[in-house]
Amino acid sequence: MFPKTEVTNCRNFLMGRIRGLRPVSFSKMKNISQPGSFSFQNLTTKVRVHKQIVLIFPLRALRVLRGSNVFPADAGVLYSAQMIRAVIFDFDGTILDTETPIYRAWSRTYEQHGQQLSMEEYSAAIGTDYSVFDPRGTLEQRIGRKLDWAALDTERRNYHMELVVANDILPGVRELMAEVKARGLRCAIASSSTTEWVESHLRRLGLDRFVDFISCADPPQRPKPATDVYDRALVALEVAADEAVAIEDSPNGAIAALKAGIACVGVPNTMTSLFDFPAGIRRVASLEGMSLDELFALAKSGSSAL
Repeated sequence: MFPKTEVTNCRNFLMGRIRGLRPVSFSKMKNISQPGSFSFQNLTTKVRVHKQIVLIFPLRALRVLRGSNVFPADAGVLYSAQMIRAVIFDFDGTILDTETPIYRAWSRTYEQHGQQLSMEEYSAAIGTDYSVFDPRGTLEQRIGRKLDWAALDTERRNYHMELVVANDILPGVRELMAEVKARGLRCAIASSSTTEWVESHLRRLGLDRFVDFISCADPPQRPKPATDVYDRALVALEVAADEAVAIEDSPNGAIAALKAGIACVGVPNTMTSLFDFPAGIRRVASLEGMSLDELFALAKSGSSAL
């Protein structure tokens, strides 16, 4: 008797859950009775074969190996791995460090009015919007008067943009995105920022060609830690939550991913490195030098629910 998860995975294949599945041919399973491994779009895992089990795989997706001998690509196998079909990146602080510049820009505005804005205070807004911490209302409350935000916001945003465009893509991001594309997997952005903000920077950085869908917190979508942007990305990519991995730099983002049922890797930056992430989140200092296989293994070794 095979484990229930393996039987479920068999059924998912036969139902065509995996994109690109098409009938190829059957194997009588002759002389195939030993454990082996296979690679589906270069994702390698252990499999079991059995003479009574027959699955149908696309020729382009399946390689069945045993030792140094390559079995026919139409051999039936029973696979036990959870296939990852999509990687969903946060944007601000994960792909590009925009969060340190925006904190510096707000700090300068506060200093111009004789006030200080601590990183701890501003941190409540990282990975979400200003509904938790309102920097405008807080500053006005401290100085006891209303301010001309039309002028102040223009000045602050210009300074913020100067700092942002001086930054490069964070280490390892471009390489991971390229590997996702090369493997034929799906890639999305899930961000609490606006679509205009994210799209403009992806184009500027030359990353837009790697991205299949952008899911942002434009109304009526709620920002993280609500799951809206992740839920929308899963629907657009046509993948289930357990077929995706998220990459986040902040606790708010990680909470959103886990609440959506998506395994997540935390990559905190300068602004978020001291924050407490949800229990079970695997954290790394950087994506530099990390392969997709390493990312998937790391994500799946942690929690995928909250």
